Amino acid sequence: MRVNDLLQYAPVYHRWVDDLLAKHESSARQVATYGLKRMPQFFNPETLATAKCVEVDNVPKIPWQEFGLSVPEGMNIYFEGITFRDTYFLTRREASKESLHFHEMVHVVQWQMLGNDLFPLIYVLEAFKGNYKTNFLEVMASNVTDFFVKAKEPFNTDFFVAASIGQYLPGIFTQFIKGEL
Repeated sequence: MRVNDLLQYAPVYHRWVDDLLAKHESSARQVATYGLKRMPQFFNPETLATAKCVEVDNVPKIPWQEFGLSVPEGMNIYFEGITFRDTYFLTRREASKESLHFHEMVHVVQWQMLGNDLFPLIYVLEAFKGNYKTNFLEVMASNVTDFFVKAKEPFNTDFFVAASIGQYLPGIFTQFIKGEL
């Protein structure tokens, strides 16, 4: 899948996300209200203040086929969480897991840094290039979450994500310029 092939789906994808977030707006909670003990030590206060969580029985799935796309390898599995912009969805039964909140918060930070167009574009390019487990944005979130779980001392997650994205972007932009994406 190439960038130009994907760009045609951007408007319908953004409408779908807009509708999803509007549908769940009344049940979205500020992440800060969860009383998570360690997370405030790992994220900037502004990041936590703007992030929201919605608890659901089943997390929403991107309707790939409605967009005229096949489901990327590894994306047709059961997810405990998924993030769209500054809002993430968690299954009710897993909503007490701080490490899951942390993982989804890493995606919130990625969205903040990459924006509403570049984040989903990179995510989808990565999904079609490999699979869910090799997706750069997922690998980063999983790695940082592992650090969080094992950390004895807090670290600045926002900075870590920015540094990781900063190392990744030149390569993907070079691929795009060369017509490889």
